[in-house]
Amino acid sequence: MWKWTKRQANRASEFRPIKIVIGIVFLLLGIAGLLLPILPGWLFILLGLVWLGVIEKEDIKRWLKCLRQR
Repeated sequence: MWKWTKRQANRASEFRPIKIVIGIVFLLLGIAGLLLPILPGWLFILLGLVWLGVIEKEDIKRWLKCLRQR
């Protein structure tokens, strides 16, 4: 398994607030996109949830597989 060094772990924790802010911005754009016909709201909401780590990559693959089978 991959083990992080102390330096890598510290660096990841430094970028955590930035990741949270970017995820929230995506979610806000998604909410605005639901109200405005210009922006694809569902796409930005999905990006925000993935960026924040709420939805995992495997979940998205499973959903896409189900959509393709329809």
